Amino acid sequence: MNNNEMSMYEFFESINFTPPHMQFLKYTFDNEKKIEEKFKNYRGATEYIFDALNFLLIRYSAYYDHFYLVKDRPYNGLLWTAFIKNSYSFYSAFDMTKQGLYGSARVLLRYIYEFLIISKYVAVSKDVSLYNGWNSGKGIWMSSDVLKKIVKPNVTEIKTLWETLCRFTHSSITSQQSGIEYSEYHEKEIEFNYVIIWVMMEMSYHLLNRYILTSRLSYYLRNYGDYSQIKCVLKYIREGFNYTRKIMGKDSRLLVKNYKEDWIIKS
Repeated sequence: MNNNEMSMYEFFESINFTPPHMQFLKYTFDNEKKIEEKFKNYRGATEYIFDALNFLLIRYSAYYDHFYLVKDRPYNGLLWTAFIKNSYSFYSAFDMTKQGLYGSARVLLRYIYEFLIISKYVAVSKDVSLYNGWNSGKGIWMSSDVLKKIVKPNVTEIKTLWETLCRFTHSSITSQQSGIEYSEYHEKEIEFNYVIIWVMMEMSYHLLNRYILTSRLSYYLRNYGDYSQIKCVLKYIREGFNYTRKIMGKDSRLLVKNYKEDWIIKS
């Protein structure tokens, strides 16, 4: 570029044009203030549960080797990976929702949800073949490899949410969002994201305490860790879920119930 020529940003300034990335930053900054006014309690509940879940993750991870290195549970690596990676995705989806980027957040919500369903399926079925395929980088087909093999509970609610998230994330008329500036029109979209995040956090808690917290890991926590701290946080997290369940609709509560039930897998 000739030194006498203006840079692109100098040109933008000369025509009084705000660079698009700066426009996006302003919109998301303004969005966050507006959304906070309407959803302050939702944001607080989400942070509360997120912090409690990750406190447990940190305390449990101190004895990771005693969980992971179990010969009769080769799929433990999948469960642990799911919980850790979902933690990052929860934070990102929550952050985008607070900024009004609910459409982008839903791509991550689908990812989190699939990992939760696959993790419980593998833990219950002990399907080493499916785990080995995942471990080698092969894809897992949610419908044929997982959902169609669940005999109990009724997977209608589980499947409905998955299909809904797929519609939001595939290149369809319902995917992403048509505008970035937050208005009252978007309130239901933001509320939907918050409720789905709560649903999945409660599923994560179930996965953690039912399938990751094995009797062996529990033994080490009780005898070598400060279990009084864990008991305290377990109480806090239950308080958080008691609050979010009051806001959830009937279908959302049924979805959590179905996930937490004892699954029966087709042999």
